[in-house]
Amino acid sequence: MKNLLLGMVLAGLPSMFVQAQNTSVSVNPEYVNSVTARSKVCGDGRKVATVVIAYEETIRNRSLSAATYQVEGAEIQKVYANTQPEVATAGKNGPYVIIELKAETDMNAQPRKATPEDEAKRKERDRMQGGPGLKAGWSTGGDDVYPGNAVVRQVAAIKTVKGKVYPALDTPMESTEEHCEVVDEFRQLEFKSPYTGQVLPYNLYLPQDYDPAVKYPLVLFIHDAGAVGGPVEHTLVQGRGAVVWASPESQARQKCIVVAPQYPFVTVDDNWNYSHHLDATIELLKELQARYSIDSNRIYTTGQSMGCMSSIVLMLKEPDLFAGALLVAGKWNPELMPPLARQNIWIISCEGDAHSMQLQSEAVDLWRKGGERVAEATWPMDAAPEALTDSVAAMRQQDTHLLFTRLRGGNHRATWFMAYDIEGVRDWLFEQRRPAHEAALARPTAKTDWTDPVKETPENTHYVTYPTLQRGEGTQSSFMVYLPDSYGSTDRRYPVIYYLHGGTGNQREATWMIRKIHAAIQAGRMDPVMVVAPQAMPIGWYVNGNRTDPKVQTGPIEDVLIKDLIPYVDRHYLTVASAKGRALEGFSMGGCGSLRLAFKYPELFGAVSSVAGAVVNWEEEHMTRALECTFGDVNNPASKAYFDALHPAVFATRNASLIRKSGMKVRLFVGTADKLYNDNGTPITTRFHELLEQLGIAHTYDIVPGANHSPRQLFAPGRLTYDVEFWNTAFKEATSPARR
Repeated sequence: MKNLLLGMVLAGLPSMFVQAQNTSVSVNPEYVNSVTARSKVCGDGRKVATVVIAYEETIRNRSLSAATYQVEGAEIQKVYANTQPEVATAGKNGPYVIIELKAETDMNAQPRKATPEDEAKRKERDRMQGGPGLKAGWSTGGDDVYPGNAVVRQVAAIKTVKGKVYPALDTPMESTEEHCEVVDEFRQLEFKSPYTGQVLPYNLYLPQDYDPAVKYPLVLFIHDAGAVGGPVEHTLVQGRGAVVWASPESQARQKCIVVAPQYPFVTVDDNWNYSHHLDATIELLKELQARYSIDSNRIYTTGQSMGCMSSIVLMLKEPDLFAGALLVAGKWNPELMPPLARQNIWIISCEGDAHSMQLQSEAVDLWRKGGERVAEATWPMDAAPEALTDSVAAMRQQDTHLLFTRLRGGNHRATWFMAYDIEGVRDWLFEQRRPAHEAALARPTAKTDWTDPVKETPENTHYVTYPTLQRGEGTQSSFMVYLPDSYGSTDRRYPVIYYLHGGTGNQREATWMIRKIHAAIQAGRMDPVMVVAPQAMPIGWYVNGNRTDPKVQTGPIEDVLIKDLIPYVDRHYLTVASAKGRALEGFSMGGCGSLRLAFKYPELFGAVSSVAGAVVNWEEEHMTRALECTFGDVNNPASKAYFDALHPAVFATRNASLIRKSGMKVRLFVGTADKLYNDNGTPITTRFHELLEQLGIAHTYDIVPGANHSPRQLFAPGRLTYDVEFWNTAFKEATSPARR
């Protein structure tokens, strides 16, 4: 059963155009060979445009009129006979009766109203979330559809050329065949993320004369929340956003590959939450690039409402992936959008969509304050797309890669009813290439950034290298792994603690913690675990570096850890490959990174321990180099925005309910002689502790008198004992007899 989200400000629901469903028993007469419904996709959804009734005898054309038939839920424009099952300018005697229907966009189309059942679902969702408010990853709501069938009533008699009379019928005829323009050219497939296991259904269009020797641009279309949870074809029939690129007219101008995922859950919401189905989308694009001949410099994203917001998230996460974006009727937190100022973007919003208009305008103002030029114009919402040719040309002639069009009047949904049919806007998108500065940003980093040059490791540990596909073919990184003495003696599986080193550190920094854990295991005070200490770049903050800034030297550290390292460890070692058997601990920069990754991916980690974690704000980090090598020029507001968007507090707030529900174990350590405890009066770690308390995230917070910014100081004799019971509790299910 489809689950569609209702009541969401960020996305409208499907159009009210639905053929009335026949409630009586229908059996087509024996003299009718077939009834074919041929539909097309309008701005507000699929509509049947033509019904072809094939009779066993030749029908007299003069016996037909527009009043001869009725088609439920549709307005008949013409009825005539023909010798072929196709539309004609004039009728003639033939075995086919052609019924032409009015099939055009209704700019005022509205979604169906929420039912009591919908309201009950919404209340249950809010109850489970701990209060009202939408959340990415949920799917509740209505069941609107865009059927391609036809229910036809013959209400007057018709004649054959031989004089036979087919009388009016008491029961309706129903379509026996259904065809939809362009939609039928798409294939329906599924992608399973190798990292999260999520299954993402999607639609794929390849040019009819697809040639592997030719490089094709690719267009990604992401639907609005109204299509969530529907059958895989739903995103194709709910509007023009996907099919327009595959239409014969568009393909004649620019052949391209089109991919349109059908999301089972809401991918983003009005509180800036997003689901990991967007990560699966990125992996899908990478798989398609490996399978088909795609021009990597011409990958585009577009979407309406939720799809627009999802496109923004994808561009923020993967700034080097897309050549351009068409953003329709959406929005995002303006303070997080400055990093997009170097992307090629055309925004279309309408005056009747207050939230989109306000927030996108604020984002544009921030771009302009950052020194970017933005082309802006206001067009009439009721104008035919072809009437906007000159207006489009005027915007395209301006020397800028950022464009913002406001549509006068209208409403949220009406924006995408017309936006995708503006030919010049689509032409502009295909003209875009990945930013020219990207080639400079793709420079390789020093090998020692990713691999520890010292291969000698402490007792009970091993040095390992693994492939880092997120960085490109042929690249690798290293990690140090601790295996308990019992490892390999049976088929028992072990929990894994991932230790993240501090700034300017390396994987061997984990030695202090491994020695404490090994001693506790040997003494019988701790259940056996593995420890994996990855080598990260010296000052990388465990995020994907802001590759839009030429000062940035780091790479996709987060992606390497999440998508390369963890799968590698789970494939090659006897691990408990779930959140119940996976945890993070880190010092300083690694403590901050541990909190951020755990709170961002609560489905991957069951515990996190932050040892003097550097949960600083932008202004509180006094080392310019520590910021610039990952986030960008410290004098560029976009760099601060990139930093702010990745702060652990953002993910703690965004995923608080999921963290609470998962039962994640969380602990914080800091010493009173550490600036993180008191930086000229600013209680940095305590501030983060108080945020977790406000969010209801259970945790422990240990303040160690006299200890400075050092694990040795924190856990020195006479101060704080390293509590291994924290790990025993965190891994209780993973190390239970049933798991051994």
